[in-house]
Amino acid sequence: MNDQPAASWEDRLQLAEESGTFTPEDFALAERFLTCAVGERIQMLRERGIDIALLSEDACFGPVDAGLYELGMQFYFHVESDDVPAARRTFALISGWMPPQVAPSESSI
Repeated sequence: MNDQPAASWEDRLQLAEESGTFTPEDFALAERFLTCAVGERIQMLRERGIDIALLSEDACFGPVDAGLYELGMQFYFHVESDDVPAARRTFALISGWMPPQVAPSESSI
C-alpha cells in the first residue's frame, strides 16, 4: 500500500492506480462530503464565485443538489470498496459537474 501523502483527489487516484489500492487516509477523507471529491469540486467552484448550497456547512452533510449528492455517495462507495477504476470514473463525473443555473460560458471551469 502506498503511504505517500497526496494533495488532491487526482493525486490520490493516481497513487491508487499505481498501487492498486486506496490508503487508510483516502478511506477517511472519502467518508465526509467536504473532504471527498465532491468537497474538492465545491471548493473549486466557490473559489471561482459559484456558490453551491449545502444541506449544512457541517462536513457530514452534502450538497443540496441531488445529482451531486448521489455522485458523492457513489465515490465514497467506490473508495470504501477499493474499486479504483470505478472511483476514477465517478471522479471524472464529479470533476465535470456544474450547477444547473450556471451559464454555458461558465461551464468550462
